[in-house]
Amino acid sequence: MTFIFSIYFVINMAIPFITSNIILNLERTHYPYTPFGLSNSQMLQNSNKNSLNFSRNLQTSNNSANLSNIFNIHYNVKLYIGNPKKEFRLILDTGSNWLWVGSSSCKNCYRLGIADLYQCSASQTCHENQDTSVDIQYGIGYVSGYVTKDSVALDPEGSLVVDDQEFLQVKTIQDIEQLKGEGILGIGKKAFIPGTYMTFIENLKKQGKIKNNMYSLYLLGNECQEDSKMMIGGYDELLFEGNITYVQVIDDDFWNIPIQLMYFSKGNETKSIDSIYKKALIDSGSSEIVMNSIDLKDIIGYFESIGISCELISNYQEIQQMTCDESDDMKYPIFNVMINETVFSIQPKDYIASCYFRYFKYLCRLHFVVDDTLQLEEIIILGQTFLNSYYSIYDLENNRIGLAKAKKEETNKGFSLKTSFFQIFALILITNLILFLLEYLCVNLKVCAKIEGMNCVEKLFKDFTIFPDVLVDEAMTERKSPLV
Repeated sequence: MTFIFSIYFVINMAIPFITSNIILNLERTHYPYTPFGLSNSQMLQNSNKNSLNFSRNLQTSNNSANLSNIFNIHYNVKLYIGNPKKEFRLILDTGSNWLWVGSSSCKNCYRLGIADLYQCSASQTCHENQDTSVDIQYGIGYVSGYVTKDSVALDPEGSLVVDDQEFLQVKTIQDIEQLKGEGILGIGKKAFIPGTYMTFIENLKKQGKIKNNMYSLYLLGNECQEDSKMMIGGYDELLFEGNITYVQVIDDDFWNIPIQLMYFSKGNETKSIDSIYKKALIDSGSSEIVMNSIDLKDIIGYFESIGISCELISNYQEIQQMTCDESDDMKYPIFNVMINETVFSIQPKDYIASCYFRYFKYLCRLHFVVDDTLQLEEIIILGQTFLNSYYSIYDLENNRIGLAKAKKEETNKGFSLKTSFFQIFALILITNLILFLLEYLCVNLKVCAKIEGMNCVEKLFKDFTIFPDVLVDEAMTERKSPLV
């Protein structure tokens, strides 16, 4: 076997494995289950709970902030802390309540991807109390830190700023994977700490910076784009269409709402998911639709009946995710949730997370994952997969959430994993043809004549110092080995 044919053989064998692993690894970086919202927080501080006073009115608000979509894992918002102001990119989370950033004394922040840390001594308006310890337990992992006060602004000019906003300087982060932000801005329904702590939104209202104690989210789901928005103090009618469906929140601590029915529809056929759970957490901090294993197995059985084979496969976070062997979204049914007599639908293209080729077949991960710890709360989670389709209004005064169809421009994303795979396959085929042609020219037609005293292969590997003669095909040179 000649040297060029050896190259061909190695490339031909290696590329399919390399490409499928690259595709799998790329897929792994997208859409992990990040349930920051299920923060049954354990707070260690002695204080009393303040009552919450809110008001709500229609407002097309100029108090808006752009949100960055981080690989469809979560959304980041920029806040400016301290004097002089320092920018922090924080994960926006409607399911938790604390604002926290990494402290300069954080033990493992750098390892977890938090590069910019907060240093109290660098701010003229910082007041910290390292004797006040707070632990926050999230759905996955927890953080520990101490309470600090400083000015927090939504923009670098400071036109929307809270003076003496309490937040945590986090010293320890445990069991939370690599973060794509420098902390979390919790804008949940209610503060867990009794007494003194008020959220950023609450303080904006208390200090007279906004008229209405509410906010709204316009999430577009465009990966790595900064085109989503958060409106503070109102909502923007230009960003949604149709009527707003309001539903009363049924939980004191979270944005939990009652749901009447979940079902799939395809054509004129429907399949109801007879879930025992009749409430849902609206949570921007979770990237998926999270259910219990019984409901998901019921869904898998239905998919099997329409010709789509699925199973629950543990992802790299060891969380079971619904994975199917069909990559054509036209063959999938529509997922529907009925809330307050209104049906909210999620199209297949929006709940198919990503597809990849492995072991000679296509697999597609769906935005449905299992978390049986939800049995303790008896809820499902409607995360970004749901919110990317619907404009959401968080009305604290009236204890309700408003939902409306978000306005979106239909865009051609120009990317199909199936198309990309066949492009890779075509590239492999063309490479093979070129290598065969080189093989034929060099061996049979003697085109690879000696160039400046040595053949082309020897010239290519002239810098090799280990067994250089082994790399030269005997059929292409008559040079004798120096060992002879």
